[in-house]
Amino acid sequence: MTYEESTFKTLDLPNYTSIPEDSSIVYSDIVRFLKYKTCDNFLTVEDLEQFIQELEHLQITLSKVQQQASVDDKTWIKEENTIVKYLKVKMVNTKEFAEDFMKQDKKQEKQIKWMTIDRPLKAKEFRQYIEMDLDALLQRIVGLHFQHQLNNASKKQDITSLRKFMTDDYSYFFWVTTMGQKNLDGSWQKFIDSYQVIYGKLDVLMLQSMENLLCDEADHKRVTIQRFIMALQKFNNQFPFPKSITSNNIKTSYNSSDVNQKIIFEEKRMQLTKVALDLVEKFSEATMRDHLVTIYSWYTGYDKKNKEVLRERANEWGSLVKERRDLISENKQELIQVKHEQAELIDQARRAIYFFYEQFVTIWRVGEVTREILKDINFPGKGRIRDFLSFVAPLDQANFYIVMGMEKENDSEKDYLPKVYKFMDMYLDMLVQESKERDEYKNRMF
Repeated sequence: MTYEESTFKTLDLPNYTSIPEDSSIVYSDIVRFLKYKTCDNFLTVEDLEQFIQELEHLQITLSKVQQQASVDDKTWIKEENTIVKYLKVKMVNTKEFAEDFMKQDKKQEKQIKWMTIDRPLKAKEFRQYIEMDLDALLQRIVGLHFQHQLNNASKKQDITSLRKFMTDDYSYFFWVTTMGQKNLDGSWQKFIDSYQVIYGKLDVLMLQSMENLLCDEADHKRVTIQRFIMALQKFNNQFPFPKSITSNNIKTSYNSSDVNQKIIFEEKRMQLTKVALDLVEKFSEATMRDHLVTIYSWYTGYDKKNKEVLRERANEWGSLVKERRDLISENKQELIQVKHEQAELIDQARRAIYFFYEQFVTIWRVGEVTREILKDINFPGKGRIRDFLSFVAPLDQANFYIVMGMEKENDSEKDYLPKVYKFMDMYLDMLVQESKERDEYKNRMF
């Protein structure tokens, strides 16, 4: 019996020749049966007697689930324990309610007031008690079933088998880019460092909440793909994670002002769309084109795939800029040559392009709306990003070390690089991974 079959089958009393491996099926059947019984008016003593027998059968079934768990040495998660505990208490109290109802029924069955007024009210109260909290419990059981499927998929030790559980592309490509295509767990520090590079700095409360949510309980230095996916499911596949991750009061639906919320959302979407398109238009202007040509021209004739060659060329530029500024400070402007003026134009181009990508990062981080817009128009694109990382980044490093005269504190210290480059490098990796998957899919199809 599958979970789906249990959802749509006729709601007879749940009965199993063997307990399903996925215990959420049993819990779901019990809850659905109880919900079904709320349609019963319990008109007679016989109705109550039958229901008491059915409750006893459900209690036995629940005990069998627990026995199987201990025989199979299954580790029960907290969520499953909570569900089982609630169901046991629910059935005990419901049975006591039914027995008390039946005693009153037998005692007062000939009294007109009982039969015409009190009994119908008692039956209604009984049905309301049975139904209380069942919808919320069913949602938790659905989550438990999700985790069972996830656990089975995780046993394959293959990230592609878990792809279907991550409906948000950004979450999937973030994981494979940061943790690797074949890794189902990894360093928490690496995960959160990459997360903050892409999505911005987090406050202490947010960091602590994410660590508690994503890290293995036995080892808080390791983040696992299972806990990552369960967190996504908990927050309706919102990624990056919403601020409500720090609160237990998670909003999952609109309130009574639903229409107003949608109007505000649409207005905000229009505004963000304009901001994103303005950025694209700015990149297309002649001024930006001239800046790009200036940068490209400086590297003409040099091996664009050799990082050391590009770094040396950038250092030549840094030396020219420093010479020019030294000449100006010494009032020797007459010694300034064409090459110095060219270096100044390159500096202006460097600043303009850097500032543009900082704007891109800011707009991208605003939210899902801007990310989808930029994704749909494929902007700025992998080629432009590679150029930015290959040509402009070395210039920024030369500006830091040569023009500004900064020095490393020790030889082991990493080269200085503004955060925007770390973001664009990771973003490029995500785009490459996405393109790779798209190509693999096309190859399978054709």
